[in-house]
Amino acid sequence: MLIIILKILNLLTLMGAVAWLATDPTWGPAILTGTLFITFITLEFKPSTNNRDTHNPDKQLFEKFLLCMPSKGSIEFVNTQNMAGFSFHIKEIDDLYKFYYEWDDAEHEFNNKKLEKKRNILRKAVGQYLESITSNTFSTEDGRRSVPADWEDEQPERFSKAVAELHSLAQEVVDAHKELIRIAKRQLNT
Repeated sequence: MLIIILKILNLLTLMGAVAWLATDPTWGPAILTGTLFITFITLEFKPSTNNRDTHNPDKQLFEKFLLCMPSKGSIEFVNTQNMAGFSFHIKEIDDLYKFYYEWDDAEHEFNNKKLEKKRNILRKAVGQYLESITSNTFSTEDGRRSVPADWEDEQPERFSKAVAELHSLAQEVVDAHKELIRIAKRQLNT
């Protein structure tokens, strides 16, 4: 908004300087007109730098995070998938794998301590969920994964424990994801 006001004031002043130069063609009005014209061109054609957030590394990292872990995608899948006897394609949790394995370096750390703490909580929850997927689900004949259906009849306690653990860990992932987004919106004014 400030840049718009500056542009309008500069344009009005430039118009006044041109009128002055037309009535008094001396160095004073010429220098003022030239300076205001250069300012006009700079304000009009220079890329906007008035938005500090475009240079905020945490905001840029958060935008990358949303591309990696959107609410629609693996997060929605783990939030809605019933693990009790239903199979799924492993690609459904690709976002989780990508986040877990690619977001464990200095390039993916937030400078903001609150955001970084939430990112670590989410990463830990994702790691526990992926570990549970590995130990509690197995490949089916059609290339999908599921908690073995035969456990329900042959090992009902193991089946119930595996399903409950997967659902509980999925909820932790979803909650941690939501919390990171909420905190980021507040901290980064997005």
